[in-house]
Amino acid sequence: LEIGRFRSVQVLDTTFDLPDVDLDGILSSTFSIFIDQPRTYRIRFSAQVARHIRERQWTPSQELTEEPTGTLILEMQSAGYPDIKHWVLNWGADAEVLEPVELREDIIRTLQQALAGYGVSPCP
Repeated sequence: LEIGRFRSVQVLDTTFDLPDVDLDGILSSTFSIFIDQPRTYRIRFSAQVARHIRERQWTPSQELTEEPTGTLILEMQSAGYPDIKHWVLNWGADAEVLEPVELREDIIRTLQQALAGYGVSPCP
């Protein structure tokens, strides 16, 4: 939320009661603020960035698998598909989605659209 976009603010006397929800439980299974159906993600990271992935706990369910080449596979159960997609794209060529196939194909389409925007045809 960008505060600079606010044009005005009005204080109201209206109040509300917080619903009885387990917010900690809900947020513990999501990657960020998007809450959708949790699923299994497997992402391979290059040896160049593997250290950065190892340094942090991304989700409570994460498992890291070191590969002989120095690459690292992060497997995690998480909700937050839109945020995970954006996060993976931020790693550029240093990240490859292995699962779910839906995200892998979504990222391929996004990268193809980005190439087209630069007037570059995808490699065969």
